[in-house]
Amino acid sequence: MSSRRSLKGKNVVRDDEDDEELEEQEQERVRAGGAGADEKPVQLKFDKVDQRYLNQPVEPKLGDAKIKSIIAELRLLKKELEKSLEVMTEAATEIAESLSTGEEVDVDQDLPEDGPQIKQLDREFKLLLDKIQEIDIRSEVLVDIKNQLAQEEEVRDIFNTYDESSKKALKTYTDSTSRHKYLNSKPYEGFRTGIWEALYGGRVPNLKKMIPAEEGDPEESDDEIEIGAQQNDFKCPITLVILRKAMSSEKCKHSFSHDAIKELLINKPPQSCPITGCSAKLAWSDMFEDTALQRRVEQFKRKTEEGAGRRGKSGAKSATQYATIEDSDDE
Repeated sequence: MSSRRSLKGKNVVRDDEDDEELEEQEQERVRAGGAGADEKPVQLKFDKVDQRYLNQPVEPKLGDAKIKSIIAELRLLKKELEKSLEVMTEAATEIAESLSTGEEVDVDQDLPEDGPQIKQLDREFKLLLDKIQEIDIRSEVLVDIKNQLAQEEEVRDIFNTYDESSKKALKTYTDSTSRHKYLNSKPYEGFRTGIWEALYGGRVPNLKKMIPAEEGDPEESDDEIEIGAQQNDFKCPITLVILRKAMSSEKCKHSFSHDAIKELLINKPPQSCPITGCSAKLAWSDMFEDTALQRRVEQFKRKTEEGAGRRGKSGAKSATQYATIEDSDDE
């Protein structure tokens, strides 16, 4: 916040902290007898800014520092929202697991409609994604302005410049289709995949099939949608056994067990991704602990064990029935 005051006939624009300091200095001068008996203390008013000063060029160094500070605050807010996405993914998976009937779904056919609870979770998750996108848009606008200041370009009416650029980019995003907004979102893919695996297990359909097409989406064949259907066995591509403390790469979409990928990358120059056909070069610093994936691994293990238990009981029942038939034949 900046304010204007008249000091010795000159117009000056100062920060609120400077305003408070000047007021304190003036009060101290009066207490010390600096003002005459008939002289009234100067009353400084900073509640209004002269409109002429709103369109003045921004001082590059001061503007750069302030914009950096705002961008840093936006990034902190984005991290908090990303944590909320993780919490929502975990909660949605647990809710879906409690709603599961064990029914298997053929992903080659039309998918079942989401229930009311899943629909509500989906809406709230998308709202968070939209807020994160808004932060990204506003940050990009601020970075552009910051770069102009760094190149000593004259930036006038900085607030309107920021406001108009932000509104234009936000409208473009808001007017886009759901597939355009969420199809390439890794958090949304993890969210929907976790729900599907908890509800139905088996093959997971292509995310595109979970997002209805809207006017403005490009046309595609049914075959294109079906290509993405896959069943995840959650095995580490290095150890070939189920993932343990899953680690995922920021440079590609592949995941590995912690100990295996650490042994491959730690204290070494960037290495080729172990997945055949992947051109990414990975360093240990590119890996992050994928807690969302690890939750899916644990869920998969539980379902596998439950399935084995059901098959065991079914087998025991069949054996008992077979033995009863044999006894009847003997009689």
